Amino acid sequence: MKKEIRMIVFTVTWIGLTSLSLITSNKGQQSAKQVEVTFISNCGFILQAQDKKILFDPEDPSTAYKRQEVSEAYELMKADKPPFNDIDVIFISHAHDDHLAVKELTEYLKNNPGVKLFSNAGVRDSFRENDPVSFSTIENNIVVIDPGSEGIKELTIEGMRVTFL
Repeated sequence: MKKEIRMIVFTVTWIGLTSLSLITSNKGQQSAKQVEVTFISNCGFILQAQDKKILFDPEDPSTAYKRQEVSEAYELMKADKPPFNDIDVIFISHAHDDHLAVKELTEYLKNNPGVKLFSNAGVRDSFRENDPVSFSTIENNIVVIDPGSEGIKELTIEGMRVTFL
């Protein structure tokens, strides 16, 4: 059986986002707000702007080139310590180990039931296959987006406009 690999390309847009700064207006005055990007490893990073934190493609520490650093990042995440505390949304592009830490994210989602993870059906299936019992507790946290069959899809998530290509 040939397994189809689908990747999701996503863009996150805040109104006024330019050059990694947010421009906000307060009674006619404009002020710049920083967007902070924290590199984890490979394609994994956290983007923080205003009061939102987004985790992208966290790598599986068991297969990571820099295992120690990645493992330390997940320890901070489990302990709810900066910059891994208060994550609002998780985006996973596809179900490869260098973009998806199933075991670590399962635990995180179980402990943070308000966090939503957006990805494709292959990622959801990876969670289900890895731990069917735990999957039943996090299934509602996982939102499957399939822009390939639906075309470009735009959603508003936690006050952010997100475009899935």
